[in-house]
Order: sequence, then structure tokens, then C-alpha cells
Amino acid sequence: MEPQIIKTKDAHKYVGGRLIWEELKKLYPDILIPFRRTSSRGDESYRVAVIDQTLSVAQAEQSLLN
Repeated sequence: MEPQIIKTKDAHKYVGGRLIWEELKKLYPDILIPFRRTSSRGDESYRVAVIDQTLSVAQAEQSLLN
């Protein structure tokens, strides 16, 4: 069973690398909202469905890095 919530480090792997992740965060801050953020270190977790939605929008707009 696939996890529904993943940490940022795992999200980097999920989307294909840190550069792509940072580009997505910059282009779609209104869609790619963290599910949870720890107050002590600032670690974030994201819903896989939100990441998938962001990737779909980026693909439709052809805005990802080549």
C-alpha cells in the first residue's frame, strides 16, 4: 500500500529530483501546500494527491524543466 502523506525528502524522489520539486514549489505555491509542518525544525509533509494534482497542472501548462 502506497503512503498518502510523504515527507519533503520523499517528495523530491517522487517528482524526479530536488530541482523539479523546487520549481514546482516556486510555480505553484497555491496548489502545493504542506499537509503538516513541524514547529521545531520546520519539516514538511505533503499529500501525494496534492503532488499529483500539481504535476498534472504543470504538465498541462508545460511549465516543468526540460
